[in-house]
Amino acid sequence: MARNRYAGKTYGTSKTAQYYKKNKAARNKKRKYDKEYDKQPWRRKAQAILKAIRRKNGTDGNGDMMDEAHTSGTSTKKQHFSKNRDSSDKSKHHQKKRLKRKSTRKDKRDKRKAKRKAKKS
Repeated sequence: MARNRYAGKTYGTSKTAQYYKKNKAARNKKRKYDKEYDKQPWRRKAQAILKAIRRKNGTDGNGDMMDEAHTSGTSTKKQHFSKNRDSSDKSKHHQKKRLKRKSTRKDKRDKRKAKRKAKKS
């Protein structure tokens, strides 16, 4: 996976960015939280889906600084990576709920299939 060449070069100019620049303990706490957040299965699944879409559209790793933004449900559009960062939290929450629900349905279905196989043998 290509690394974002702009990552970590500068701090933003927002109040939040300036706060984390000055407060090392708060910055470390936030990094720890972000790391745990990104490890969650529904986040990994969402990132894998977007990565596949970027590969299919030819924007993955070519340096054009374009990203796939969710417009509604599963449809996406090309958008500059910095603009895509300010998506509303509502869409993230909806995506989390949807992916969790999808995985639990699949898990339940797999459990039922396993039980049926166990009964037959």
